[in-house]
Amino acid sequence: MSYLAKLPKSLDEVSGMVHAGNYTLWVIEDSGNKDHLYKIDTTGTILKDVNLKNVKNRDWEDLSADNQGNLYIGDFGNNNNRRKDLTIYKVSNPDSLAGGHPAIEEIKFSFPEQVSFPPNPRELLYDVEALIYFQDYLYLFTRNRMPAKYFDGRSLIYKIPAVAGTHKAMLINQFVACDETVNCQITGAAMSPS
Repeated sequence: MSYLAKLPKSLDEVSGMVHAGNYTLWVIEDSGNKDHLYKIDTTGTILKDVNLKNVKNRDWEDLSADNQGNLYIGDFGNNNNRRKDLTIYKVSNPDSLAGGHPAIEEIKFSFPEQVSFPPNPRELLYDVEALIYFQDYLYLFTRNRMPAKYFDGRSLIYKIPAVAGTHKAMLINQFVACDETVNCQITGAAMSPS
């Protein structure tokens, strides 16, 4: 089996990762863990541990990067579809730091289609665990949390500008991965270089 990197044993709940070049990855951990970014190599060695000041890991779910090396941390885990404080943290390129802490901007957003918190069981579509950056926008893919008897495999695709502020996410499409509850929930996304 081939792999890019082994995850260090100390990072037991990695929820997002993005390629950082030269056989390295930036990774984050899920809720209940430190408010840190970690850069690891292919042996699982932590090369850099960046403590992010003035942010809280409420439920970090995915990580993406732009062409300048800025990172986008999705603090938008919303298992019960109750959250109203959905945020993406834009972290200035941590590789450009000579010391200190990276600058962080907040990109807050809401889903205009969600009117109840939580919605009824047939509309549990507002948990997000997948994020990509593309051409100055962030694209979010929702995780379908409908109970098995209603589950239809739908994932909603939203887009928001990759700039600080408060935004209404724009619904641009939806797709059905499949209709099997366990295997058809979207929990990560990545952009192909091509």
